[in-house]
Amino acid sequence: MYDHPSYIFDTIKADQERLDRANELHRSIIEHPERVVPRPSRIAGTLRGWFRAARRDAAASAAAVCEACGVDGEVAARPAPAR
Repeated sequence: MYDHPSYIFDTIKADQERLDRANELHRSIIEHPERVVPRPSRIAGTLRGWFRAARRDAAASAAAVCEACGVDGEVAARPAPAR
């Protein structure tokens, strides 16, 4: 029905050690703010990866078109589609 005193003591001791570690981390951050490097959010990294891949695909397809046309750096003129 009741917890054993040694279990309560061990729980309190573990909580106090966790708080001590957290306080030490906060203290070191306050003393050395130049060591803190902000990380980009996961969403921003994912979006950046998608756009990087899209840019790479666009550059590859443009290079393939230029090679197929035999024109260096320019795309040959194409007829306008009928309306």
